[in-house]
Amino acid sequence: MQGLRLVNGNQPMQNFPIGIAKFIIENSLQYKLNNQEEFNIIDPCLGWGGRTVGTLALSSTKRFENKIINFYGTDVHEAIYDRYGMLVEFWNNYICPLPNFHFFKPLEPTPYEDILQDKLFKDKAGTFDLALTSPPYFAIEQYSEDQNQSFKKFNTYNSWKEGFLKPLIFNTYILLKSGGEFYLNISDVKSNVSNSVLNELPLINDSIILAKQIGFRFDGKYFMEMPTHANFSIDISKNKKVRLRDEQRHKYEPILVFVK
Repeated sequence: MQGLRLVNGNQPMQNFPIGIAKFIIENSLQYKLNNQEEFNIIDPCLGWGGRTVGTLALSSTKRFENKIINFYGTDVHEAIYDRYGMLVEFWNNYICPLPNFHFFKPLEPTPYEDILQDKLFKDKAGTFDLALTSPPYFAIEQYSEDQNQSFKKFNTYNSWKEGFLKPLIFNTYILLKSGGEFYLNISDVKSNVSNSVLNELPLINDSIILAKQIGFRFDGKYFMEMPTHANFSIDISKNKKVRLRDEQRHKYEPILVFVK
């Protein structure tokens, strides 16, 4: 468990469950296993590390032990990169040595909306097999006080949608190969911004509309059950984003699936 707390120093990586990340990546890449020896994966908003650990876990399996996994990650919270280095080192030292796993970050601190200008990424158009991420939901999730945080750069929902969400989807489209898949965990949320005219931000519908305009095909969605723990308690009694499982009510968030 200590290794799973390295990125944020406190909270386990449960907001995007590791098992779901591993399932998505394995399901997406399995059809290329016989014809491809190297895979490029990108996470535009690294966050607390669940998707990275899911990739590490997949790289440790028999099916992928002879495949090269290049995992590219970006985040505007610059301090996080050192912690990701600690995470990969911990995995190699205490869980499973992974000579086939390589972690890459931008050469310069660069927000993802400008990532195609970074020297590492500017020649990477059309080279990624898979993208998966969970961006901040406008101003709902405020991870740090970095000035490049999207909620600081874009202080209204419409400006955030045009200045952050649209470039995130567009840049991912450019980086993916033809047929590459983009898994986007995003959910409608109640607005907590005083100058917003919206009671609930239509993040799901706006993401689908933007993705289609850019050129993606919308291929449906998964329903990701959200974990319950001390740092993630929520009253679901009146929450419309609830599904029944085993006669119990569980909160979920969608993962939208787009194909280039």
